[in-house]
Amino acid sequence: MFSRSELPGTKSVRRSVNATLTPPSREVFPNPPLKWFGGKTYLAPHIHRLAPRHTFRGIPYGGALGELWSWSYQGVSEVVNDIDLQLTNLWRCLQDPALFEQLRRELELTPFGRPFFDAAASAMQRWERHEVQWAEELDREPSPFWAARFFILVRQSRGGDRRGFAPLSINRVRRGVNEQASAWWTAIDGLWEVHQRLAPVVVERLPALEFMAKYDAPGVFFYLDPPYLPPTRTARKVYRHEMTYEQHVELLDFLPSLEARVMLSAYRHPEYETRLLPRGWRCEEIVVRDCASSARSKEQKFEVLWMNYDAAGERM
Repeated sequence: MFSRSELPGTKSVRRSVNATLTPPSREVFPNPPLKWFGGKTYLAPHIHRLAPRHTFRGIPYGGALGELWSWSYQGVSEVVNDIDLQLTNLWRCLQDPALFEQLRRELELTPFGRPFFDAAASAMQRWERHEVQWAEELDREPSPFWAARFFILVRQSRGGDRRGFAPLSINRVRRGVNEQASAWWTAIDGLWEVHQRLAPVVVERLPALEFMAKYDAPGVFFYLDPPYLPPTRTARKVYRHEMTYEQHVELLDFLPSLEARVMLSAYRHPEYETRLLPRGWRCEEIVVRDCASSARSKEQKFEVLWMNYDAAGERM
């Protein structure tokens, strides 16, 4: 077991008098900092359009927060949650002024290239072996060292899958350099706005049902984007914390007990219709391409947004 002194990046941070967390006076809408399988950046306009008016927004399955970055938050309290410590550690480091400066500096000193990706992958394998031992301390003291390794692993991988280094394009350049290298530096350049956007957001790390039970109230709005039901997916094992069929059934049986207004993302499946329609839920279908498919011609799929409130935003 590693002692505290052997755990990189969790020693106390010397905070300057200027390292204060001050949300910007205007709304900030950064580009998504991570590439992420199943992210909802492409679906965000529909999510925002169909969301009811609310003053408290909870996101139980945060993931890469794809729907958050372009969502207006004036006059809204926001709490995001994910059970994955690698994600919550990154978000907390991006929030905190002193930790953010350490994280950004480390990333600015990291070029785009296979050796740096491989080093990050090796470091995160060490994380996987010791995460249970480190979790309590990392929840208490987020680590910019590990946040940087995770960011490198995701941003420099193919499609954000964290499994292999992103293949280089031969004929495409951006900003006068290789397309992938340009995307890497652009992502780092955009972190200041990500830091500003996350300033007013509360980050939790709880099981999703526990999170919703904690914050449930009539004035609350929850947007749920859990790992999709296994039979509906082309790619079955992509997240560190997947959900079984039984866990989906548990979620669907739990949701009608909430006082909050809820929107749930899913693909078509009879389980949702059987368990939600009789309880007064409605849905809207949106046609999307199956980006997880490796086929040259992408199959169309129906993204379904389930809601327990009517078109006027009233709880049904």
